Amino acid sequence: MKADWDIAVNLNGKRIGIGVIIRDSKGLVIAALSRTVDTCPAPVIAESMGALYASEFCCDLGVLDVILKGDSIQVVKAINKMGDQCSRYGQVIVDVQMVLSSLRRWEVVHAKCEANFAAHGLTKIAAQEFTKKI
Repeated sequence: MKADWDIAVNLNGKRIGIGVIIRDSKGLVIAALSRTVDTCPAPVIAESMGALYASEFCCDLGVLDVILKGDSIQVVKAINKMGDQCSRYGQVIVDVQMVLSSLRRWEVVHAKCEANFAAHGLTKIAAQEFTKKI
């Protein structure tokens, strides 16, 4: 399975929208998540939260093998770096790693923003009138 995640920030409403699309091996959508979080943290923390929601969503659906794709290279690198996470978003990364460790097989890769089009559409719904794409 492949799971794309993306986030958008509504600076006026001080909330983030999180979108997750899960596809099967043929590329068909099998599940989607659109979620609003009433907080407006730093962009890297918001992207980390998106990865956490995506990984939890996969677990909730019983997905055992997943490739997570996100457009924040910083977050992707942090998730793939096992070990000490001494950053302001480190605890969220540790939580992502813990959730992913319950899966049989996982991989986290970087995707260009254009490749996350469907997940980004869900973020717009969740953030409602977002003003800044991260």
